[in-house]
Amino acid sequence: MRLVLLAGLACLANPVAALDLAGCRDIYAGYPAAEAGSLDIAGPEIVEKGPRVLAGLEEAIAGSTADMQIDVLWTRFEQRNQWILNADTDARTGVCFNGGASSSFDYFAGQVLVGAAGSGLPDMFSMLELPATRYAVFTLTGSARDIHNAQALIYQVLMGEAGLAAADQPDLVMFPPGFSPAKRAQNIEFWVPLEP
Repeated sequence: MRLVLLAGLACLANPVAALDLAGCRDIYAGYPAAEAGSLDIAGPEIVEKGPRVLAGLEEAIAGSTADMQIDVLWTRFEQRNQWILNADTDARTGVCFNGGASSSFDYFAGQVLVGAAGSGLPDMFSMLELPATRYAVFTLTGSARDIHNAQALIYQVLMGEAGLAAADQPDLVMFPPGFSPAKRAQNIEFWVPLEP
């Protein structure tokens, strides 16, 4: 099991690493711009979220094959997630971090844990600890195919219209219970970390 700590959480006993991870806002700024009104996006709602721990699988993603790699990572996760005994089964969370100008980034596919974090977690899983953060939460009613366009619209247009600035920290995509990439009209939440 690998432990990854995000900004401000170096206080755990014997942490494997204490990293200040960058987000993916620069990548979203480079996506082709989606037209306002072309997607059904509500928000933002400003949410203060306390610290939480996720268990899942992590992979370095190459920009040119990102969609395929993320789909495969989620498939691998779904085939193994029954071994996460203390997971909040309704909270599937994708985390994008360490994004750069090359369009490559790290992606974490996982679930929020409840109770004793990481108790009995098999070695195949990583743990990701998210600090308390203030987020702008946007909700897309759409499908998995709309995710990139939604991220472009949120970061390039909607954040500015709301007078908000995204922090260079990992951002989250929260998937609803029963999420399927093939389904349409699902509520997918984009949690954008805000500058203090």
